[in-house]
Amino acid sequence: MQTIIEKLRPNFAGIIGQKKAIENIGMILNAVDAGADATPILIRGDSGLGKTHMLDAIQKSYEILGWQVFRINCPSEIVGERYAQICQATRESLVPIVFIIDESHRMAGAVTRVSVRRFRDFTQQATDARMIGKEISINDGELSVSCLSRKQMTFVLATNFASKLEEGKGSTSFRSRFSDILLESYTRKESDDILELMIKGKDLRVADGTRGIISACARGNARPLANITAKLATMASGMNKATLNKEDCLNAIRLSDLFPAGISLPEVDIMLRVQKVPTAQNVMLTLFPNIDVSAMRNSLAYLQGKDFIRMSKGQGYVLTPIGERYLTDCTKAGFKLTRD
Repeated sequence: MQTIIEKLRPNFAGIIGQKKAIENIGMILNAVDAGADATPILIRGDSGLGKTHMLDAIQKSYEILGWQVFRINCPSEIVGERYAQICQATRESLVPIVFIIDESHRMAGAVTRVSVRRFRDFTQQATDARMIGKEISINDGELSVSCLSRKQMTFVLATNFASKLEEGKGSTSFRSRFSDILLESYTRKESDDILELMIKGKDLRVADGTRGIISACARGNARPLANITAKLATMASGMNKATLNKEDCLNAIRLSDLFPAGISLPEVDIMLRVQKVPTAQNVMLTLFPNIDVSAMRNSLAYLQGKDFIRMSKGQGYVLTPIGERYLTDCTKAGFKLTRD
C-alpha cells in the first residue's frame, strides 16, 4: 500500500489480501499521476479472487486522475450504441482514455460479431509498443488514433482464462504487452475476514464456532463463501431464525453442492474410489473423464494436503484413516456421498 498515492489509497482500502497486486498497480498509477506513460495491465486469476473489486478500484483511480473510462463487460458491451460511443471517443476524445475490459478472453471467442472483432483488432494494435507514435485505423477510421501515445490511451484487461487471449494466434505476444498481475489465493485469515464481511452484509447471526466450518470451504477463493452465505440468508428468512447453528451451516454447504472443507462431489468420488481400490493418477484420468488433467492434479494435491488420501508405494492413491473418518462424518451429517 505504501506505493499508492494518498488520493488513490481509499479506492483499494476495501480489498482484502492481494497486497502484491495492489503494490504493482499502485506503482503504475503513481507513474501516471507523475505524467509518465500508463502501462497496460492484465489482471488474471480464478473466479472469486476479487478481479471485479480490483477493476472497481482501478476505475475510480483513473477517474480521479482525469481519464475517460470505458468499463466494458466483454463481449456484450461491444455492440450497438455502446460500441458507437467507443468509436467516437477514440477519434474525438480530448482527455486520455482507459479501456477496462472484464472477461477479456471472450473477445477471442466472439469474433463472429463484427464489432467485437474490430475492437479486438484495435486492442491488439493499440497495445503493441511498435505502434507508439503511429496511426491506428480500423475499418477506414471507425476506430482510430492519429498518433498513439501511452499518455493518451491505455488498457486494463481482466480474465480467468489468460491462455484464451491468444486463441488462434499461436503465441503469447499479445499477453506479453501487459504488466501481468496474478491475483493470489486467499489465506485462511483472509477467508475468515471475507466471510465476516459477507455475514455482516446480509445481516446474519451465526452461532459461535460455526464460522470456521464455512470459511474452511473457501480453499483460497471467495466464491464458495458467497454461495454458502446466500443459502444461509435464504434459510434465515424462510425459517425466521435469529441465529443459525452448525446444522444450518452444514445444510447450506450441502445445498451449495459442496462438502465440509470445500470438498467437491468429484473429489468425494475420488475418495470413494481409492477407498475400494488403490488407484494411480493416470488411471484416475480414464475413470473420471470429465475432470481435466490440471483439475485432477489440484484435487489430488488438496486431498493429500488434508491427509484424506496418500500414495501407497507401488499401488497408487489410498484412503487414509482421516479420510475414512471424514466420509463417515459427512454421512452422519446428512451429506449424500454418491450420485445414485
